[in-house]
Amino acid sequence: MFLLRIACLFGRHFPNRTDVRWVGVETVAPCRACGRQLRREGKGKWRAWTRVDA
Repeated sequence: MFLLRIACLFGRHFPNRTDVRWVGVETVAPCRACGRQLRREGKGKWRAWTRVDA
């Protein structure tokens, strides 16, 4: 868990795969280590996500 937190500091997040859900056309999940919301950008690529309401 400690190593995952260090990875989060450098922008490498790991999604909690049991809590993945669809929001509109995006796939989002919380990070296993830090809890930030992540958005899937491609196969195996997850980035921190901030929802912007229009």
